[in-house]
Amino acid sequence: MSKKNFPMANNVALQDFPEPPSVGRHPQRIYYLDVLRVLSIFGVIAMHAVDISRTDLSDMRTWWIGHALITFSYFGVPVLVMISGAILLSPEKRLDVIPFYKKRLPKIVIPLIAWSFIYYIRDVLDGVTFWLPTFFKRLLTGSWAGHLWFLYMMICIYFMTPFIRKMFVGDGKNEDMRLAKTFLILYFLYNAFLFFVEMAYQSHPSYYMREALFSFYMFYFVLGYYIRRSDFPKSIGLMLSPPLFFIGGILTFWSYYQYSIVLRSRWPAFFDFGTPFVMLMAFAIFLFFKSLTYRDSRFMRAVIYVSKMSYGIYLCHMLVLDVFSGQLLPIFDGTLLPPFSIRSFEPLLSGPLLIVVTFAISLLITMGLHRVRWLRWLVP
Repeated sequence: MSKKNFPMANNVALQDFPEPPSVGRHPQRIYYLDVLRVLSIFGVIAMHAVDISRTDLSDMRTWWIGHALITFSYFGVPVLVMISGAILLSPEKRLDVIPFYKKRLPKIVIPLIAWSFIYYIRDVLDGVTFWLPTFFKRLLTGSWAGHLWFLYMMICIYFMTPFIRKMFVGDGKNEDMRLAKTFLILYFLYNAFLFFVEMAYQSHPSYYMREALFSFYMFYFVLGYYIRRSDFPKSIGLMLSPPLFFIGGILTFWSYYQYSIVLRSRWPAFFDFGTPFVMLMAFAIFLFFKSLTYRDSRFMRAVIYVSKMSYGIYLCHMLVLDVFSGQLLPIFDGTLLPPFSIRSFEPLLSGPLLIVVTFAISLLITMGLHRVRWLRWLVP
């Protein structure tokens, strides 16, 4: 999410990929990955900022607007994983297992420990008893991770990356792409089968039917690599991607309404990164921005800068939302101001405003941490 893989700089061997090289001040960056990273962080913040319960029907206008915002933001996490796959599985340089782990894992593990402690202190201020053994238990089990679950998942992705590269990245591009395409098609079809079984019978398929296969996060990881190396005509990408994205979003929203509100069912979980509808949205938005043409400009330089800050934005944005909700600091708890949420005023305005303000403040916090040398490691 910032400048190292998700946070990593988009340095590539340009001859290996179909997209044209960037020009200007950043000739070694792939601009669409920076754009996608910034949009994905917006999506993640939108999901967390709106945070409306499906059972809270006291204000249906807010329910509709809030869940529409959530629906069309759900591409965020999958696309972040796809960006990592597009970068880490790229064949421009040799990847040795131990050096890779030494370079990449500390950038995830150290912030995970530090920010877990920060959020633990937040809980202590909210009334939880401070006890270090409890902190370490929660850290090692991930039982309280909140949005930091993403870092646990990325640690697992990092562990598997050298081996996934061996599977899909070799000397022959055509053979590699055929293998990756076969994997993606088979995984998508099998996952869709399980999803529609769940829809039909209102019951989860066996744990072993799903978990014995690759995690769907690995699907997104390989999908990002595949789209980046693919030769999709730009005209096709620009023409097909928007309708595919909105079809996936509309099906997610409509199905969620029908099953959760009309049928009052817990199954299936439509707001889930593993559903075929969300997979369709992630594929479409990634392909769309890959198909655009980019030029060096002030706007793109700003996007690149924010992209480099995005890891830190992700890590700290929940603290900002905690302040707005009144959980942290005596400001928005009614002492000075009422809580700031999508329900503060007209939801069509308050929802997007909350998202933008949270993003902007999180960006400023990250910029401040970057300027202090001994705090920079918090947001590498």
